[in-house]
Amino acid sequence: MKRKPARVVVAGGGVAALEVLLGLNRLLGEHVRVALLCPRDDFVYRPLAVTEPFGGVPAPVYDLTDLLSDEVMTHVHDSLAGIDQSDRYVLTESGRELPFDAAVVAIGAHAEPVIEGAVNFVGRGGVEGMSELLDQLAAGAVKNLSFVVPPGVVWALPLYELALLTASWIEEHGVSGVSLSFVTPEQSPLRLFGTAASDQVAAMLHERGIALYASEYANRFDGHMLSLVPEKRIAADHVVAVPRLHGHLINGLEQDENGFLRTDGHGLVSGALDVYAAGDITSFPVKQGGIAAQQADAVVRAIAERLGADVEPRPFRPVLRGLLIGGSEPTFMRADISGAAGDSFDVSGDPLWADRGKIGGVHLSEFLLRHGLARNTGEAA
Repeated sequence: MKRKPARVVVAGGGVAALEVLLGLNRLLGEHVRVALLCPRDDFVYRPLAVTEPFGGVPAPVYDLTDLLSDEVMTHVHDSLAGIDQSDRYVLTESGRELPFDAAVVAIGAHAEPVIEGAVNFVGRGGVEGMSELLDQLAAGAVKNLSFVVPPGVVWALPLYELALLTASWIEEHGVSGVSLSFVTPEQSPLRLFGTAASDQVAAMLHERGIALYASEYANRFDGHMLSLVPEKRIAADHVVAVPRLHGHLINGLEQDENGFLRTDGHGLVSGALDVYAAGDITSFPVKQGGIAAQQADAVVRAIAERLGADVEPRPFRPVLRGLLIGGSEPTFMRADISGAAGDSFDVSGDPLWADRGKIGGVHLSEFLLRHGLARNTGEAA
């Protein structure tokens, strides 16, 4: 190891950024000084936001200062503007220059609504809109409600949860005369998890009376009808959708047509030296917390080895884990989509991974459990 602590700048405040910070601290300890570049003071456990409109416990919010007070770090309250590779510094929005031996871009992505007029659900940002919609359902003002996965969205599990939870809520509150539908470009529901899981989710939708329109593309909502490509139309007074993601502009780095960063198996950004990326800002199509944590773990080991630690780098091998709530019991789904030994799929009512939470991660999961996140369906302890 270098005698002088290495300088690492981590831009972001979500799953990938915190997984990197915690991992570097564990592997490098006093040999690293991390500057966390993030304008926020908190970290929101976003997967639980889907239950909040239905009376669930609000998604836990963790104060970054409290959570990371024991780590070797500096919190820079600012945003990433660009990276100067020749002079090796990160440039912030306010014009500050942060020198680095290694930099990690984990700033997430920008959510762009696709279906105009829809309630767009993305973490806690969709809670208020969904709550207002439930009030309208209770008042009898909504008769046809459609849940829509727009084209280009790969990770749609939260929308399935919203649909199932809404159907259960309608039944529990004695609301009658409401028709629910689910529109998705997928060949079958949550196809990413294989045939068995997809069939099970389709059965859940059917049991809840939710009409499924698979392999369909929604492109317009006029307040009364939802238009599907090329000519189909279905009745819809309201639409709930998930947005499409786009990358933020980062000066000094090569980005694809959607603003994402291409990386190698260890998270190294294409065309860059000692600049890594993890999470939604990367070009990997599945934008999900567990995947972000796995990408971050590959980055941690690559940086640790680069800085002289006795650590063997391990490339990113995506294993998708999904915990679906909204059915009679939680449904655990697992898909090894790395292609290393052929894709494999599992679905079960019993946990398929150790921490049983919604976000997997070598370091962050353990850290959140120590700070009060329960080991079950994601309810706050």
